[in-house]
Amino acid sequence: MTDRRKALGQIAVDDIFHASAPNGASLICFAEQVTETAIRARTVTNHFSFDFDCATGVAEWEYEGRPAVTCTIDSVAKLPPEVHALMLEFDRKYGSDEDSRFTVDEKRALLFVWRCYPAHPLPMPWQTMSTGSVTTADGPEDHELTLEDFQNRLLVVFQIPGPRP
Repeated sequence: MTDRRKALGQIAVDDIFHASAPNGASLICFAEQVTETAIRARTVTNHFSFDFDCATGVAEWEYEGRPAVTCTIDSVAKLPPEVHALMLEFDRKYGSDEDSRFTVDEKRALLFVWRCYPAHPLPMPWQTMSTGSVTTADGPEDHELTLEDFQNRLLVVFQIPGPRP
């Protein structure tokens, strides 16, 4: 298993990593600044900013001037160069007034990220994070989703604003 503190210490400016919030939000983060004590990052899909503690990977988040949920870095898996470039494209699109409809490649990149980060988790300092799975007394449940429902859930999970065609 990966050493959490060591993995967090290897995050550098321009890296992309993943964080989660207790409410299930999935945050694809772009490292803007790294100091000895903090990793300043923003989400590529909606430009929320976070200051993650370098030792724990935890960030307190303020939304509209009020304290909100804490989020935690849960994966620092390196993305393939083409997926990394597409995540930077998301970051650029959502920082402008440009048409933000998804291309086929962008949809594929989101699906890749959705699978990649959970497959390469960091050990958590505690076990309170939601994995997004549904467990019943009989075990995990599988749910049949239409492609449109699945895509809409991805938009919600990654906190992407507004409807997308």
